[in-house]
Amino acid sequence: MTKQLLQTPDTTLLFAFSSDQKVLLAHSGSEVKCGELYKELLPLYDGKGGGGPKQAQASFSSSENMNAFINAVKEKITGA
Repeated sequence: MTKQLLQTPDTTLLFAFSSDQKVLLAHSGSEVKCGELYKELLPLYDGKGGGGPKQAQASFSSSENMNAFINAVKEKITGA
């Protein structure tokens, strides 16, 4: 499913899997460097993971940390 969605130019996807407390970030042309962003933010939210320029994934020990991480990623991506 991710591959199909990323066939659209300039698409950014942020998936959260609450049952596993995992977060996936991927894009098809954005200037966001997923792995670098995760490396910057994960220590702040007790997360583990990483990735490359176009895709990264992480897991968390608590849903609170996962949700806070998601909000931080959204802020960084949108500048809001």
